[in-house]
Amino acid sequence: MSIPQRFGRWLILILASAAIILISYNLSRNSRLTPLAPESSSQIPASTWKTYRNEEYGFEIKYHPEMTPIEFEGSEEIGQFSNLLSIQFGLAPLKNLYGYILEVSNKSLEDYRLELIGHYTDIIESEEHYNSNGILWTIMHYQQFISTDYVSVITAFTTHDGYSYAITTIDYNIDQILSTFKFNDETNIE
Repeated sequence: MSIPQRFGRWLILILASAAIILISYNLSRNSRLTPLAPESSSQIPASTWKTYRNEEYGFEIKYHPEMTPIEFEGSEEIGQFSNLLSIQFGLAPLKNLYGYILEVSNKSLEDYRLELIGHYTDIIESEEHYNSNGILWTIMHYQQFISTDYVSVITAFTTHDGYSYAITTIDYNIDQILSTFKFNDETNIE
């Protein structure tokens, strides 16, 4: 076999391998992982969830009894990824059906959007306003790559007394979570 024939076979093998890798990457990037809703027998009503209270930032929220709140305190610095308080409900909140993350910061809604785009997602697919217990939330829907696939994620954002509050979860349970959030200094509408 001549050198050009060997070179040609190697070139074809390399190009075929690159094409397979590229196709596999694009298929995995474009597929969407949608968490499955639990069967009704495994759902636990929010009224039986545990209550997390934070006196410093003046709020309370309920969480699924199987989750454990893990707090991370931040600083007063304004900037990317800076939060005064971040609470993860569950060890891997966005991989768990009932997990979520609550962040308290001094960010504006625009600052929060800019942080999401380019760091957690390429685009916010839609936004809507949502009123729960007399609190007006901006709900942002987007896809986030987690471990091996894209997951539909929602971040709900609101402000109160100079602080901003953002709750991030998979899109299955945002209504149930927001229905349990309230500020300690107000009587919420039932």
